[in-house]
Amino acid sequence: MGGKWTEEDFQRVALSTKLSEKTLAACRDVLVEGKSGVDAAMLHGVLPAQVSRGKKNLEERLQELSANVEKMSNSREAMKEYAIREAKLFAAGLARVEEAVPGGRYEGPGVLSTPGFIVQRVGRDLIVHDLGKLSQTPNLHSRLEIEYPKDGGMASLVEKMERASDKGKGPAR
Repeated sequence: MGGKWTEEDFQRVALSTKLSEKTLAACRDVLVEGKSGVDAAMLHGVLPAQVSRGKKNLEERLQELSANVEKMSNSREAMKEYAIREAKLFAAGLARVEEAVPGGRYEGPGVLSTPGFIVQRVGRDLIVHDLGKLSQTPNLHSRLEIEYPKDGGMASLVEKMERASDKGKGPAR
């Protein structure tokens, strides 16, 4: 029996708490897997009260994040348009600017950052990525490997420090 939370929801909220690893693991079992609080507490060696408090903390945090996302939803589109405009200025007509798409795989350095977005050079193109779809904020100028699932969920991100000999090269093929 599955819980009401997705793994993605849990990971996003868990990153912003100070709960211990054991309490987080127990809360994940309750919220994502649908286990009872007592069973999860026993499995992870914590008290049921810790699971109960942790679960309440996580639920409150999810509500807070959801409210913030709702407030930002109108401005999110404006932020994306700004990122695309900045990328086009950066490209100076020498590169295409595109948004990342579900199922897409992109390799290359991050070249520009705007509020909520990062722009990556992939060959001659510039790809605009929504930071809300990435599990972490990548460092600008690092070599990024970003892959989106076909369902449009969270992208996987591998970040590598770029060597001086790699600068200026296109993506690995």
